[in-house]
Amino acid sequence: HKILNNAYIYDLLIKICNELLLLLRNNDYKVILTSDHGNVYCEGNGISHNKMLESERKSIRCLMFDSENLADNLVNEHPEDCFKFKYNLLSNDIYLVFAINGCFGNKTAITHGSFTPEECIVPVVILE
Repeated sequence: HKILNNAYIYDLLIKICNELLLLLRNNDYKVILTSDHGNVYCEGNGISHNKMLESERKSIRCLMFDSENLADNLVNEHPEDCFKFKYNLLSNDIYLVFAINGCFGNKTAITHGSFTPEECIVPVVILE
């Protein structure tokens, strides 16, 4: 409603959507509605590391390592703030370290993705 900034247009769109959904339901269609969470605000957890793979220097929600020892050291130093996941990419093991709450570094950020409830739980509504 705030995005449209016009109550008449908003109400008209709601009415059109309702009529469309009723039409589909009355003609025996199954309608599945789902949503993406969009962007998520996160605060920096103060953790930084300079030994991750070069391709992931800009990531703030996940660090990528080619050394399991480096990934383990980071997780062992900060067990409340991150966890490790082993991933095989083109026959090479890489180790992903995910921030549990927030992001790596000291800044706040708006991100899309990672392991947050908003990213992992996808709302679904089925209209029959």
